[in-house]
Amino acid sequence: MRTIAYLSQVIVTDDTVAELVIDYARSLALNDTSDTVSIPTVGSDGTQAEVELLLGPASQMMSGTTDSPQVDLDAAAAIAELRRKIGHLTPHNIEMESPEAEFPAFDS
Repeated sequence: MRTIAYLSQVIVTDDTVAELVIDYARSLALNDTSDTVSIPTVGSDGTQAEVELLLGPASQMMSGTTDSPQVDLDAAAAIAELRRKIGHLTPHNIEMESPEAEFPAFDS
């Protein structure tokens, strides 16, 4: 479990979710845009809850480890959505053939 400090709140969530929220906030800042995300968290009663975060260029947050008891959060949908959103903002490298590649000879 990891925490995300956001505004004056500390949110406890899945390790991967916390990492992806930070990565997505960075991607949004680099692209000078904002978005909202919904993530699973551990509620004050120890059960799964859901929070919605507004992320953008001015977002100030941090993530860290916690001693909170491990809670099995259903985070698969949030993880998939965050990865999709990050992928949408991340430039994709196009692999070109090397300059040394052999090309067929053309007869005139």
